[in-house]
Amino acid sequence: MVTPRQRILLIAAGAFVALGVLGIHAGPSSAGSLQSRLQVSAETALEEAGHAGWAELRLSGQVAYLSGLAPDEAARDEALAEVKSAAWAGGIVAGGITRVHDDIRLAGMPQGAVLSADVSAGRLVLTGFAPDAESRDQIAFTAERLFAGRADVSLRLAPGAAPVGWEAAVRLLLGEVARVETGSARLRGDRMTLFGQAANAQTARSITAEFSRAPGVFQTAALVRQAGSRYSAIIEDGPLCALMAEAALGEHRTGFDAETGAVAPGSRAALARAAAALGQCRGDYAIGVQAPAQAGEDAAARSEAVMAALIEAGVAPDRLRVAAADSAGEARPVFTVFEGAALSEDTPLSENSGEAAPSEDAAGDDEAAEP
Repeated sequence: MVTPRQRILLIAAGAFVALGVLGIHAGPSSAGSLQSRLQVSAETALEEAGHAGWAELRLSGQVAYLSGLAPDEAARDEALAEVKSAAWAGGIVAGGITRVHDDIRLAGMPQGAVLSADVSAGRLVLTGFAPDAESRDQIAFTAERLFAGRADVSLRLAPGAAPVGWEAAVRLLLGEVARVETGSARLRGDRMTLFGQAANAQTARSITAEFSRAPGVFQTAALVRQAGSRYSAIIEDGPLCALMAEAALGEHRTGFDAETGAVAPGSRAALARAAAALGQCRGDYAIGVQAPAQAGEDAAARSEAVMAALIEAGVAPDRLRVAAADSAGEARPVFTVFEGAALSEDTPLSENSGEAAPSEDAAGDDEAAEP
């Protein structure tokens, strides 16, 4: 039986709970009021720091989403810091902004995700961009798991709509690049390529088959072989062919002779690999070459020099063009596609169709080990 004293205590406890619920949902500490206060506080901080012109802020409870096109990395970092410190960190009922999602793009940064993966001597070098922080962290975790302390990962954020199947494509890329002895993979837009050398013919065939199972909207191709054998895959898509040529170059930085402007001897083996990749391409298109140039240098002349080296390595001259724009800031040539080149679909880009032309300096070039 409940005594009068117990009844009073129960009534008082019920009233306290009711007031607490009312305070959460209708009082100044309610979720709606709290979000409004945090929004004003963060927007004021951005305006005072001079970022209101480009930064876009959205609040969901105590979680902030910061987006927009930042002029540089310093502005992005400062804006993130301003939002994080706009109010103190707090709990669910009352407090400040507890988390800030970085959805900021940088001027000159590519839309969506671009990745480069290079493997040599059991070590992975993974660089490029990821569409969000969660994806970036997951990629780094997967790379570390596959390469067990031998993965160098450097990824920046480039928020944007990734193609359908992007996460599955990255998992496929990392999983198969872990199986090559040496090689490089490239992902750009909805295309993904892998160029490399496997320990044996069976592994090479398995990697090629797995890589052909494109997730989502992706188009993929792998040119992987055992040393001394030929590539089996044929590439019919122009952009995929161009991306494969870049994968064949790997991390090599193309050098040029200071006096003649020709491709330096130490870069011929890398371009021979690109020629071998181009030799597996078919279709009604030509490949455009954009070569790196520093201030005061002629990018078109360098592109011509790269084309000359590719032709020397076996690429058909009528399948190459100088691209309209240079690739300033790039460490290696970039390949593009000229559609409608009025070429037979049976005509290979390279006459040697998969066998890289020998280079006189190959024996002394550490880039000469041909995947």
